[in-house]
Amino acid sequence: MKHIFIGFLSLVFLFAKPMFTLAKDAYAVMSPDSTTLTFYYDSKKTMRKGTAYMLDAIDSIPAWTSNSCLTTVTFDKSFKSARPTSCAYWFAGLRNLTKIEGLNNLDTSDVCDMRYMFFRCYHLSELNLKGFNTSNVKNMDWMFRDCVELKELDLSSFDTKNVTRMSNMFFGCRGLTTLDLKSFNTSSVKSMNGMFSECKKLISLNLSGFNTLNVTDMYFMFYRCSSLKNLDLGSLDTSNVKNMGAMFAGCCDLSSLNLSSFNTSNVKDMSAMFDGCCSLSNLDVSGFDTANVTDMRRMFCGCSNLENLDVSHFYTSKLRRMNYMFENCASLTSIDLGSFDTSDVFDMTGLFSGCKSLTILDLSNFNTDKCHERHWMLRDCCNLKSIYVNPKSWNSNFYGQEMFKGCEKLVGENGTKYNPKMVGVEYARIDGGKDNPGYLTAKE
Repeated sequence: MKHIFIGFLSLVFLFAKPMFTLAKDAYAVMSPDSTTLTFYYDSKKTMRKGTAYMLDAIDSIPAWTSNSCLTTVTFDKSFKSARPTSCAYWFAGLRNLTKIEGLNNLDTSDVCDMRYMFFRCYHLSELNLKGFNTSNVKNMDWMFRDCVELKELDLSSFDTKNVTRMSNMFFGCRGLTTLDLKSFNTSSVKSMNGMFSECKKLISLNLSGFNTLNVTDMYFMFYRCSSLKNLDLGSLDTSNVKNMGAMFAGCCDLSSLNLSSFNTSNVKDMSAMFDGCCSLSNLDVSGFDTANVTDMRRMFCGCSNLENLDVSHFYTSKLRRMNYMFENCASLTSIDLGSFDTSDVFDMTGLFSGCKSLTILDLSNFNTDKCHERHWMLRDCCNLKSIYVNPKSWNSNFYGQEMFKGCEKLVGENGTKYNPKMVGVEYARIDGGKDNPGYLTAKE
């Protein structure tokens, strides 16, 4: 009986031992000097020197990202058998990281989240992602944001058919001069907020293959792409976009912009959309549907090279903010605002400030009953001679500090000439001559 029992125990241990040896974990180990992080997939975690980290679940930020001394990341050959489901935040904030070795040992075929993956890897100058399988990835928000030293990025192998978010994906990649995204399938993407913002050295960008039918957010999309000279977006479907705020703001070298296909019927925010596009001499927004837009502040601010701007068809019944909308459009010689409905606008601060080439301004259709902020509205319109308003819809009860400052050629209906001591809100009325001077001319 004793021999039988011993034999049974031997069989138990015989089968149990392989079970223990087969138990593997995916983990990372920080070297004792805190400079190297190595990823493993094996059963030797307890034998490794340094601090070991388990690969946490989706949405968690790995503890190793707080290490400012880390310079090297290595993927051991054993990690090739691991199947992580998230790479979110894996290298986020590793400011001194200079190289990632063995990326071919990272199998991303099951990964669904890559957001913030390389966020603020300030000193990473090379990144080989040719082997990445991204077929299941849904989120690429902030993936390469502020990788300021990356000179090139080959994403030709990326399968993005399931990606729904690309917000800030390349934001701050200031070293990139070109970016080939011809292989990108963007049919599922909903947000491109800040996607190329601050790519200051990017000189060309071909988005002709982009399917943007489902995109709702293009806020800051090309913000401060200050080296782009030409941008053809004639193929983009923007029919579902709601936010175009600051979309091209700071694109100071942009001289050609094709928006011929833009459908803006659902857009609510156009604030600062072209702010600082000082090289544009021609801008065709004649196809814009502005019926749902509530915010146009700074929309054309700083477009100092524009001589003509056709906004005669703009329907603005929902518009509430238009402060600084045309500020420093210094070359603009005339503007037709006849279609504008301003009955709900409450802020016109700096609206035409710095429009130095305007000679006549017809605001006779403006309803300013709700507009109480008109500071600097016409400041430095140095060639402006006449301003027409409708006395029935022009509300003179508002705040307007230095409203007419610098309007040196301005003359009111009854001959009141500009006086540098008379530039405040009290002169924003129909000119009544010496007894009741003003700078406005009545037109019904």
